[in-house]
Amino acid sequence: MTKRSQEDIVKNITDVMEQYVAPSVAQHGGEVNFVSFKNGAVLVELSGACSGCAGSTITLKHGIQQMMISLIPEVTEVEGIDDLSSTVTPFYSQEIDGRTGAWDTSVEYNTYTMHNFGAGNPKEPKD
Repeated sequence: MTKRSQEDIVKNITDVMEQYVAPSVAQHGGEVNFVSFKNGAVLVELSGACSGCAGSTITLKHGIQQMMISLIPEVTEVEGIDDLSSTVTPFYSQEIDGRTGAWDTSVEYNTYTMHNFGAGNPKEPKD
């Protein structure tokens, strides 16, 4: 195999991200941005609804990484970091308005830390 330049590989990675990754994650309000490529590892930033989303690891490893490895021989893994400045609440914590497909940001949500799920007795709703 002919050795490609770093610039050629990065161009290939960003092209794949623009053509395949961006449209898919955008459907859920997410964004995945290229950060770097070094020694076979692609680093991406998860932004928008992808930042902090519990499902982003599955998307990253079973979607983006598998695609990159199969399309770009120099890629051996894909890692992600969350965009800490993202102001979008992750996908799984908001409801979508069924009529418009838009995020319903008027709904107030209770938030629980992960270690509290299932702990204690739920309070009965008041009529």
